Amino acid sequence: MNSSNPPSPTRTECTNPTVPFAYPFPDNPLASALAVSDELIAALALHGITLPSLGPELASCTTSTAHRPLLALGRVNLSTAHRLTTVLTDAADARKATARPSSDDNGTGSGTDR
Repeated sequence: MNSSNPPSPTRTECTNPTVPFAYPFPDNPLASALAVSDELIAALALHGITLPSLGPELASCTTSTAHRPLLALGRVNLSTAHRLTTVLTDAADARKATARPSSDDNGTGSGTDR
């Protein structure tokens, strides 16, 4: 095995979107773009969504002046765009619902009945 090959990408959990993103392979923009595109493909597949053209944007991954790899999400038909919009909207609604305090959380649970 060649020791110059980057390690196999591992799936990263993104539980907090405010945490800064770190490239999986800081010294290899193309490997980072491939790893992240694979994660996005897998996440979209969980919702039955396929973006056929999703993958690294090669020009951004091979330049030596700036290591800011990009993904090309590609073109999608209207049905796929609608499904993606629905998934994102539902996820945002679910996040808002869990962030709201519950109606039972009004301080009446102190153990005394009135």
